[in-house]
Amino acid sequence: MILNLFPVFDFETVRIPGVLQRIALVFLFSAILFLTNSARSLVLISISILVLYCALMNLVPIPGGIAPNLEPTTNIGAWLDNIVLNGHLWAHSKTWDPEGLVSTLPAIVSGLIGVLTGLWLKQEIEVKEKLLKLSIAANVLIVVALAWNMSFPINKSLWTSSFVLITSGIAMHTLVFSFWVIDIKKYTKGTGVFMAFGSNAISAYMLSELLANLMYSIKFMYKGSQTSLKGFVFELFSFDFVDPQLTSLVLALMWVALIYIPISILYKNKLFIKV
Repeated sequence: MILNLFPVFDFETVRIPGVLQRIALVFLFSAILFLTNSARSLVLISISILVLYCALMNLVPIPGGIAPNLEPTTNIGAWLDNIVLNGHLWAHSKTWDPEGLVSTLPAIVSGLIGVLTGLWLKQEIEVKEKLLKLSIAANVLIVVALAWNMSFPINKSLWTSSFVLITSGIAMHTLVFSFWVIDIKKYTKGTGVFMAFGSNAISAYMLSELLANLMYSIKFMYKGSQTSLKGFVFELFSFDFVDPQLTSLVLALMWVALIYIPISILYKNKLFIKV
């Protein structure tokens, strides 16, 4: 909430949902389900949530005579968010939120797949067998996601069931690759930057968002019109012969490099800020 309030601290219009809020809810429910269910039950619960969410979004009509749909402002999730959190949604839309209440349901499954992956890796079996079967599971998730995409499209803002499966499958493959290269082959060259960011992930995210909010809020006159510091920097690095998307990519990489400086200092001094 501090992140959403900074630097204006306007409680009347502050956005209540957010990335960290969703992580908190996902961790809470994933922990409860982990402590009260077997691995097999967690699989069944995950499947049930994804199917239920798909049915909810595609079959349940929106009060007011609106047919079920996946449009940003008229889907069942946006309807509920506007009732419960009216005036406190994402500033860029004001009528819907990418971290809304209903779409947090499938996000819990993203967390549960992580739990199941961790349980699998802790099994007392040969490492190669672990990684092989994890790769197979990843492929299954991706194939199912691509098939499901035809009726329930892969969409991050809605956190659709197909989105959960394809991102989880890609994450599994990334984990398998990293495990094989770093832990088994012992090839650690170039991993320092990832260790630093991973060790203080929330700190890096908070610092990045706080600075970004600050750059949006600092406004001044430039070339006859009001602009933010963020807009000024973008224009400063923009050239007619360069694609704006390329400029955006370069600035994003520069931003990552900037955030890495304090994060690397924390890592070198073995300072880890935990929540």
